[in-house]
Amino acid sequence: MEQLRQQRKARRPLHHFCEMENSERLQYEILTTYNYPSIFEMFHDDDSEFTDNRFKDLMLAEQYAAEIGELVYQAKHGGCDFLVKLKSTDKYVGILHLFDYSLENYSDVAKRCSIGFAIAKAYHRRYYATEAVQHLMQYAYIKHQKTKFLAYTKIPNNPANAFLKSLGMTLKNEDYYYGGETSNYYVLDLSTEQSLAPFFT
Repeated sequence: MEQLRQQRKARRPLHHFCEMENSERLQYEILTTYNYPSIFEMFHDDDSEFTDNRFKDLMLAEQYAAEIGELVYQAKHGGCDFLVKLKSTDKYVGILHLFDYSLENYSDVAKRCSIGFAIAKAYHRRYYATEAVQHLMQYAYIKHQKTKFLAYTKIPNNPANAFLKSLGMTLKNEDYYYGGETSNYYVLDLSTEQSLAPFFT
């Protein structure tokens, strides 16, 4: 892992992600190969079939963090993960995914990205996901001028489907961008003042 860190120092990132500012109750830090154990701490005992199994194994969590760290060097699939912490206690409560950043300039590719999230089960039903994901989209809009957000989740994952709809995302299953027929695919377009209003009030 140390060799990988040294190799990264010699390369120039194609995408740049600064730290996110705090939101009302939460603070955020970029996932690295140093803080990855927090993923395991949050999700090792999560029995949900929809939680990424890599989060439940310490070695796999380390590999995951290393793979995410490589995304800043990917021209077409750039990205970054952010750990979510409570401002009041510094406890980790979840993780955010920001990915599919592209340097391509055709159609709307440069203006769109994909988002994802996972909140530790001990912190469900406290609207942390709402606060964190809305903050993530604000970040991508302000820092990187992203106006089209994509998200997908497994069709039987009712809570995640309801959550994405609550954000104002629209189901677009005629376009199987990700996951094929086993997933629901959602889009949110923030290119108009009306669509922006709920995120910048």
